[in-house]
Amino acid sequence: MTWEDVRKIIDSDPITLGPFYSGQLKGHWSLLRTMARYKFVANLVEGKDVLDLGCGEGLGTQMIGKYCKSITGVDTDKEAIRWARKGATDNIQFERKDIFGFHNPVDIVTAIDVIEHIPTKDEDEFMRIVTDNLRPNGFCVVGTPNVNMSQYESPAAKAGHINMYDHKRLERLVGTSFHNVMIFGMNDEVVYTGFKPMCQYLMAMGTNKR
Repeated sequence: MTWEDVRKIIDSDPITLGPFYSGQLKGHWSLLRTMARYKFVANLVEGKDVLDLGCGEGLGTQMIGKYCKSITGVDTDKEAIRWARKGATDNIQFERKDIFGFHNPVDIVTAIDVIEHIPTKDEDEFMRIVTDNLRPNGFCVVGTPNVNMSQYESPAAKAGHINMYDHKRLERLVGTSFHNVMIFGMNDEVVYTGFKPMCQYLMAMGTNKR
């Protein structure tokens, strides 16, 4: 088999990145870290209906969509949703709506890199939206940068991250809506359950909603 034969097997239609993910790819390695977060979620979604709150340009939503039954990405950003819809398929859809007014109960709700942008006064309402969009046996995954790493963030990240969490605060918040909360940490692209204060990124899985 020649290389040209191999190319015919492995080639596919190219994906066009929007400006946000293009910036991540050009500037540094943060796109790999973002995709690793969604890969963690993708391992949990087989046969499930999923809601991705704050989906942005939808690249992570598309990643999850390869493994779940269906997924809806929701965001208020008109331009981000325009880019996201380029990746819509039969089981992947995107809606430009305020996440605080969205209602479409599913098996799993994800919110990756969202809650740090939610004002403190609205975080309880945010968790109510998460639980209201879950079926009785559903669960959520909420991911956010660790406040302990804030001093190393770029000026752009600091400007947008208005409500930061350590693992204890994140566990308390998700625990207001779920009886069981498991905290996972990430450093670069590696997910683990080790020393949480030193994690670059935190993910809380909430199960058995209150």
